[in-house]
Amino acid sequence: VHLLAICTATALAHGCSESAKSGPDSSATVGAGPIALLDLNDQSIDFWQRSKDRITVVVFTRTDCPISNRHAPDVRDLYEKFHSRGVEFLLIYVDPSESPDAIRKHLAEYSYPCAGLRDLKHALVACTGATVTPEAVVFDRSRKIIYRGRINDRNLGFVDARAQEGEEERRRGHCPYSCIIQQHHHHHYRPSGQCLVLGNFRRRRF
Repeated sequence: VHLLAICTATALAHGCSESAKSGPDSSATVGAGPIALLDLNDQSIDFWQRSKDRITVVVFTRTDCPISNRHAPDVRDLYEKFHSRGVEFLLIYVDPSESPDAIRKHLAEYSYPCAGLRDLKHALVACTGATVTPEAVVFDRSRKIIYRGRINDRNLGFVDARAQEGEEERRRGHCPYSCIIQQHHHHHYRPSGQCLVLGNFRRRRF
């Protein structure tokens, strides 16, 4: 089930009959100030300006997260389905140690058609409350978050099959199901090696 596709289609259905708002509705929007990201040429990009007046899907990722890479075909399919209808797609790289060249290689290797931006200070991570990669967030045209969570349910069976093995992997410091976003000290800190295991995966609310 493409949970993200359902949500994006719903956003388009509601948004097509409305004109884009000229300014944010403070009662329904996220943040007021700029959210600074970097492109692959080290140029500063304000996320709000990049996504202005558009439904925007962001997918938090890393080059070395196997579950994120497993979802690359899903992201490509969603892009092909919705980008021509005015939906912006952005890959947000959250690991400050990843170089622009490494990200360019990753984008090419997995044939991503969308742009990759770097959230070195985790400004967008903090804004959305994202905790793992891959994690998708959909913003409507007024900056309201209308979805945050999985790209789809593809890995649930995989998680069920490996639940016991995953607990052992967790004790070894590996993350078989998703990759925790290591937060900066001024955000909520999660110790290195913490994993999203089956129980937390099922209880988590998106």
